[in-house]
This record gives sequence, C-alpha cells and structure tokens, in this order.
Amino acid sequence: MEIILKHNDGYKWASNNGVYFKGYLVVRETGEVLKEEKAIGFLSKICSQNDLQSLLLACEGVYAVVIENQGRVLFAVDRARSLPLFYDVKGSAISDSAEALREYLRIVPENVDSEFYKALYAKTYIFGHFTAYSQIRQLDLGELAEIKGEDISIKRYFIHKADKIIDATDSYYIEELDAVSRKAFKRIKDVIGNRPVVLSMSGGYDSRYVACMLKIMGVDDVSCYTYGKKDSFEVKQSKKNAEALGYRWICVEHSDEIVNKTFDDLGKKYIDSFDTHDYIAYLQNFPAVRELHERGWFKPGSVFITGLCGDMPTGYYIPDYDEGIEYNNQYAVEWLYKTIYERQTIVGDFKSKWIQYCLKELDELDICASDYQSFVTAIDAIYTTTCHAHCYLHMNRAHEFFGYEWLIPYWDSELLSLWYAIPAVLRRKQHIYEEFLLNYLCKDYGIGQKKTVVGYSNNRFKKKIQYLVGGTLNWLLLHIGVPFKRKFDFNNWAPLELLLYKNLKTKKTVVYQHAGLISLLTQYTLQKRYGASNMIKAKKELE
Repeated sequence: MEIILKHNDGYKWASNNGVYFKGYLVVRETGEVLKEEKAIGFLSKICSQNDLQSLLLACEGVYAVVIENQGRVLFAVDRARSLPLFYDVKGSAISDSAEALREYLRIVPENVDSEFYKALYAKTYIFGHFTAYSQIRQLDLGELAEIKGEDISIKRYFIHKADKIIDATDSYYIEELDAVSRKAFKRIKDVIGNRPVVLSMSGGYDSRYVACMLKIMGVDDVSCYTYGKKDSFEVKQSKKNAEALGYRWICVEHSDEIVNKTFDDLGKKYIDSFDTHDYIAYLQNFPAVRELHERGWFKPGSVFITGLCGDMPTGYYIPDYDEGIEYNNQYAVEWLYKTIYERQTIVGDFKSKWIQYCLKELDELDICASDYQSFVTAIDAIYTTTCHAHCYLHMNRAHEFFGYEWLIPYWDSELLSLWYAIPAVLRRKQHIYEEFLLNYLCKDYGIGQKKTVVGYSNNRFKKKIQYLVGGTLNWLLLHIGVPFKRKFDFNNWAPLELLLYKNLKTKKTVVYQHAGLISLLTQYTLQKRYGASNMIKAKKELE
C-alpha cells in the first residue's frame, strides 16, 4: 500500500509508526484537544474499524486519519470531509491529492470518466465518492474505510439526519440552540487557545451567528474581513456587525488591479492547488485574503473561522409543503436532481446513475421518505454531500494556501443533530434560525436586521430579453477586450473574466449568455487539466 500525503499548508500531517493525522480532535466528554503527537498517541491504539468509529463518534473536530495496521489500512475523514482522502479502486494507494494519485497510477489526464466529467463541467463539482477518473474514488463526509489487499470496506459513522424529531415549542428550540451553541463554541474556544481569530464576515446570517457566539464565549481578539464593492449591502451589514461587537474590521475593495492579480503566477499556483479532481477552484475570497496577507493585516498565528455551511441545517433549502405530492425516496432524489441540475440537462446515463446512487445511499442510511418530514430528512442527508461538502467548504483553501489553520463551527455534530431534530415546518425558510439569531443572539447588539436577498425577475419574457441582450453584449465586449461591468457584479469579477476568456485554448465551448466568472473559470480549468477535446464533446452532451 502506497500512502502519498503532500498537503502541509495550514494543517500539517503528523506521523509515527504507521499512524498519520492531520487537523485536531476534541474529546466531547472531557474537552481535551488532541493535535499532532497527542492525537497520534490516541490513534496508535486503534486496531479495527469499530475502534476507529468509537473514537470518532466520541470526538468533534477537523481531521483526516490514516492508520497502517498489520497488512491493512484504516482511514477516515471528518463530518464535513473538509480534509479529503482519495484511494485507488484496486486498493494500491491512498492520498490527500487526487492528482498525486493520478500520477502514481499513470492515468493519462485526458482519460476521464465521461459521465462525471460532464457533471464537473455542468456544476463545478462532483458529488459523493466520485472524481473525474473512474480509477480514483474518495471518502465522503462522515466516512471511514479499511483497505486490505483489493478489498475496500467503507462505513458511514455519521449521518446528517436526526435520530428523532423533537416536537416542542419555539422557546424550547431557542433555549436548546443556545445551550448546544455554547457547548460547541466552548470546544472552538479551546481549540483557538490564545491565538488571534480572523472571521470572514458577510452581510448574511451564518458569519453573524459565529461572531455573536465568539463574543458570548469571551473571544475578543477577533478581526473581521469582507470584500467587494464598498457600497454593497453585504459590506455595509458586515461593518455594522463587527462594530457592534467591538471587533476589528476591514473591507478589501475589489479593484481591477487586485482582481487581475488572481491570474498572475501566484494566483495560477492557487488555482492549480485544487487537485481533488472533483472541483474546479474557489476564488471568491482569494483576492481579499491574499491582499491582507501581503499587507500583514492578519495577526501572526491567526486561526480563521467561517460560517460554512449554516444554510443547510438551518433550513434555507427546504421547499414548501405540497399536499398534492406523494412523498417518497424516488420523489426526494428526483427533486434533488432537478434542484441541482435544473439549468443543465446532461445527456447520457448520468441522471439514472445519480438517482440510483442516491436511492442506494438512502437505503443504506435507513431513510424512507413517506411524508413531508421524512422527505426533508432524505434531502438533508443527500444534499449535504453535494455542493456543501464538495464546493462551498473550499473557501478555506485560500486560508490554508497562505499557511493558516481554520475552524468550521457549524459542522459540530451536536449542533447539527439538534438542527436536524427540529421539525421541517419550523426550519423551512429559516423560521427558527431567524427567531434564534435575530431576536435572541443579536438583540443585545442591535444587529438583528434580516439579511438582504437580491431578487431577480420572474417575468419569462423579460428574462429572455435580458438573456439575449446580455449574451450579445458579452460576445461583443469579450471580443474587443473590454470588461463587462454588470450591476450585480458586487465583487468586480469582470476584469478576471476577460483574462480567463483570453487564455482559453479554444473558445468554441463558450456560451456567451452564461459567460460569467464561474463558467469561464470552469472552461479555463477543465481545458487546462483535461484538454479541450473533452470539453467540446461535453458541451454537445449538455442541453
């Protein structure tokens, strides 16, 4: 068995006598924080999957674990899959880099799995255990595995669902959320120790929740950063939040110069560091983090905290109840597929493979949707394993790229379990979350304003006209080399879009009506990684 571990920015691998560990564990019962040699000592006693499962269930944390033991290898990722691990389907190697595994297995870069490559092209990420290569798989969130020879056994030790739904009053849920939040943030505070904290502060709810909880727990050395246009609602609310809590705050305005640096040598190195082959690259916060790191604005030894991915458990994605629907597992996965891939129709077997995979997952997780509540439980368990684990969490890559450790409070298992136990009708539209956050946590600080949501017209005729006019303008401006400055481009990505467009190997794959940052970054990255021919073929199979 070959163990290939190469990522040591931010959290670093510690190893001894066949035990490899990265991240930290907090023993829930005692509050003891286990890092590096201390974690290795605990893990050295592990002899089986059951032993490893028992330890991980007793702990919180951010971690990846690999243990060589008597001709077999045990390995595990945390409840968010925040530090991913990949393996060869024949059991010959494990790595924290899918690209390192591709090189080890001597897979030609262009030899992709066409179905999952199309998913990567369509959505920027691939779900579940899959990657762009059929020979390379990965553990999904809350999983551990054992490899012995060519036998690979995978076990889900944490499921993103409640053991039971708690039927109670709103005030009960708010009191419980307060109590469990305090316990979760006591663990966060213990991991922080004496280090300064940097909080990525938006104008929304999740970073506001984190900021308030840090204040309540007595964490005062907090610096907040945000980015974009200084007159945007996000920036204004972010500043208000930080000032109300007495935290240091700064906004990095995305000037053309700062945005264009994303495509210099260091920026390209950052894009290339996304070597998981299940995702493109996360650029949203990179220009700001780079700018502040290079200015020396972050205090030495800072640890970063984000509100990722609070939208999921708090109910943002829960659809309305419809009495005309027969709720079952088939409907749940069909709803998920439509919700995730609504803008793209992927020709071929991808949809049937995706649906069958999800149905099998629900069966293995012992989830049987039969009403609205159990339908929501089903989408909680599956949706979390898509964009949340395989896309949004990559925001932390910008932090670790510059050598910083990071924490993700919203993935604490006690906190997650409580949110999933609140009835779906009360989580929907974040009803309880807003009651708890705006009218309880934020009340004493005067920051209980509802978040601003940017609305888009539902008028089909108007949208079609905007689509046609926007596409024509995009084509014209990209061809003559002028950035397309849009009203809702709060981060001023237009200069970078132009640079990406200019550096495409072929422009045949560009759909000008959708030629914004994500589309152009996807095309640039996929053409560079897997060749232009795969992209041309994939475009023909996406409607």
